[in-house]
Amino acid sequence: LVSLPYAKGTSRGLLDGMPAQRDFSDFGDLSVTLNVNLRGAPSMNTEQFLAFRANPRPLIGASIKLIAPTGSYHPDRLVNVGSNRWTTRFKLGGVMLLKPKLLLELSASAWFFSDNEEFVTGRKEQDPIYAAEASLIKRIRPGLWDSLDFTYYNGGRQTLDGSPLKNSLSNAKLGGTFVVPIRRRHAIKLGYANGVITKYGEDFDQFLVSYSVILK
Repeated sequence: LVSLPYAKGTSRGLLDGMPAQRDFSDFGDLSVTLNVNLRGAPSMNTEQFLAFRANPRPLIGASIKLIAPTGSYHPDRLVNVGSNRWTTRFKLGGVMLLKPKLLLELSASAWFFSDNEEFVTGRKEQDPIYAAEASLIKRIRPGLWDSLDFTYYNGGRQTLDGSPLKNSLSNAKLGGTFVVPIRRRHAIKLGYANGVITKYGEDFDQFLVSYSVILK
């Protein structure tokens, strides 16, 4: 999977006590992700997939993601589209069958960051971020399912020009997802997530509504 984001927006704040504004519009950092099935699910046609879904078995997969510092970056500005550093994520996950229609997804991941030597206040370093995720999925009927999701993040303390900050993550979020199929080719997804524990960073209520359709 290759991804190249594009960002357009406006940042507003105070500069030396006076209102300031900056408009930006540019490409972000290029990312490349490789996902590999290690056990349980080879490539399948439609009939094989339907048979597998009716009688699932344990799955194990791995993923590596690399984000390159290709995005727009200005060393004299705090808000940038690009990060001006390399980022790598390693992830290992699996799916276990608890009951015929009850699945448990588990995954663990780690993010590693190179230094940004041109941050606006000097050299920026960041410790690795470790994450664990768990989802309990209930399959009601083909295409109709819901899940209870939990995610925990830890680490990521930053150091600016040799001075460590007190911004280590120790955050957890809890949420749920409900998917309703419509006429086999259409589906509506509803979701909610809440930052139940926030030591630093995101503290939020997030709502999700999406619609998808199979064209072929």
